[in-house]
Amino acid sequence: RSPRDKSVTTRRGAPTMMPARTTPIQPKEMLSSSTTPWVKRYLNARPKDILLPVPKEYISDGFNLAQLAPIVERIGFQVIGPDAVDVAKRLVQLPSPQPSYPIYRLALQLLLNEDENEEPNILTHPLIPPEAIQEAAEALYLMIHARFVTSPRGLDALRRILLSSPVFGKCPRPQCNGTMLLPYGPSNDFTCNANSCQRYCPCCGNLWNHWESKTDGCAWGPSLCYLLLMAHGHELFPSAGHHQRPPPSSLE
Repeated sequence: RSPRDKSVTTRRGAPTMMPARTTPIQPKEMLSSSTTPWVKRYLNARPKDILLPVPKEYISDGFNLAQLAPIVERIGFQVIGPDAVDVAKRLVQLPSPQPSYPIYRLALQLLLNEDENEEPNILTHPLIPPEAIQEAAEALYLMIHARFVTSPRGLDALRRILLSSPVFGKCPRPQCNGTMLLPYGPSNDFTCNANSCQRYCPCCGNLWNHWESKTDGCAWGPSLCYLLLMAHGHELFPSAGHHQRPPPSSLE
């Protein structure tokens, strides 16, 4: 038998399956050993957001970071506020050569850092305040998270979590018979809106705004529900069959 075969053989040679796991799989259990200290602390501080731990190798892959640098840089300067223009000019005037997108690079360094004692040094910059680096790091993680959950590895992680427990809740409409909800974000852009996450019901097609999550909707994005239903819809919602309602992004 292959190593993935969890069956055992009785004395008569008839295979019997090992008992299935009875405790729900929590998102923080998934891939937690391969992520970074910053990510672990961030997720532990926001348990109701139900975000997945993105592996370090995914965060460090430049392909997964494409086009994020200018967006994160702009978010960092927005945090700086009225002094942003002055800070930008002074960054250019520093004697030592400065890399492009310095706030983005510090935010990425914070995400990937393995030594917690090194974090104060990352947050200490002569011109960029630490709160701008922290906010940029959070925005960067959420946008990376949205890309990870729509990857094959992320979709499979969500599939295993949802098969274990409806962690995002169930649809309150009686005709949906407790269909589990899926996370949905109306936009891929970071909006600084702490209440932009919604939950989507594949049975009735409704979007539910009430959710205890306080994260920005870009953490999930508008494409996740569609891709998850395409990849694992029949396994996650076997009773829905052809009655699954497509999410809003697929109707545009």
